Amino acid sequence: MIQLGFCLKGKGCIIFTSDQLIKVEDCDRYTIPDLVIVCQKPKYEKSPRGLDALENPEIIIEVTSDSTESYDRLEKFDCYKTIPTFREYVLVSSKKKKIEVIKKLSEAEWLSHTYTEKDESIIIGECSILLADIYNRAEILD
Repeated sequence: MIQLGFCLKGKGCIIFTSDQLIKVEDCDRYTIPDLVIVCQKPKYEKSPRGLDALENPEIIIEVTSDSTESYDRLEKFDCYKTIPTFREYVLVSSKKKKIEVIKKLSEAEWLSHTYTEKDESIIIGECSILLADIYNRAEILD
């Protein structure tokens, strides 16, 4: 994901790793995604206990596993869709070379594109990244 970081940095975006708490107001919950991208000025809910929650995520990336895929794909995604700034969801499979990018077209319409190992590169935000680079040195058990 280093290439994604370089590309997004050039566009004025910030990538937060899995230590960034996200506030999902309409679902009355907080989540900690694997990666979060913000291209605007980050807005935070200040916490009295020290971990501020990001309120304006734009792109959220989750690495799925057997135990998390259903929750990430359904319940979590439904909550993320209530965040006004949220515009793209990326699900990265840990089991095989497969990445699903879901982009917001309108409030009620989302477009999904699934990339597999036969695809050379994927598009996240305005960045093109080689699929091989994302799975570089990852052990995939087919």
